[in-house]
Amino acid sequence: MDTQAFEYLYIHANCIAELALVRTVAALMAQADAPADVSPPPSRPSTGVDAQPVVEDESALAGLPFFGELSADDLARHVARLEADMARGDVAPETTAGGLPPFGVAIGCGDIDPAFGPPDVGLYLDQAYASRAALQSRIADCRARADLAAIAATLATLPAGHAPLAAPMPASELERWLDVYESLHEGLATLVAEIRRLEPIG
Repeated sequence: MDTQAFEYLYIHANCIAELALVRTVAALMAQADAPADVSPPPSRPSTGVDAQPVVEDESALAGLPFFGELSADDLARHVARLEADMARGDVAPETTAGGLPPFGVAIGCGDIDPAFGPPDVGLYLDQAYASRAALQSRIADCRARADLAAIAATLATLPAGHAPLAAPMPASELERWLDVYESLHEGLATLVAEIRRLEPIG
């Protein structure tokens, strides 16, 4: 994988991780504030990922954008993953273990407040792309330590029909990848984790 391809993969993996977490928290907050008899939102368009069994659950998670399509086991895994992210400090940590600002701060977006609803994916992605030059040194350091063969193998497990993660894409395609990630696709979850662990939280 050449330098430019890794740059885009790094950017997209971090965007997916950051945006998915904030979208989930925003959805939970919206659900908590909604009247009890609010109808569930319409189903998402197909993302090319097989739908999961519906959760028969009247809890506060019912009817959220992607929780309603998950089995109970998948839901438990998703919550556990979010809790692990928070335990590691992936929710706007002050610095990485190397003393660098977290990704959102590094691209000029800072902390995203879920209270204002889901973040604008297009604006976030534009800001990330505009920050490529500023990110180059930290991306180069990550690439030097990355297991590129393992990353390539994981990329091969991703669903077909989506824009390549190692190349620029429009916001609509990143939205589709977010849907795949939120559907608990094991390959994409592994890929994002492989990239994120290159800059562990200090």
